[in-house]
Amino acid sequence: MTTIHTNELVTTTRRSKRTAGRQEVTKPQGIVEYNKYTGGVDKAEQLITYYGYSNFSKKWWKQLFFHMLDVTL
Repeated sequence: MTTIHTNELVTTTRRSKRTAGRQEVTKPQGIVEYNKYTGGVDKAEQLITYYGYSNFSKKWWKQLFFHMLDVTL
């Protein structure tokens, strides 16, 4: 949910396996903006799951510290 974007629909193209080409699709403006700008965040979270440090501490500050260390690395 967003309050920045209007409810206007934007026509975009996507690849389709069934039609063996490109297909035009209408999406809300908020979805298009989200998909455009979240590539780096998703990639960082993916790398943390692959190479993250497994610290199973019960202390909240240790978990936060090692998560921030993973993000910076």
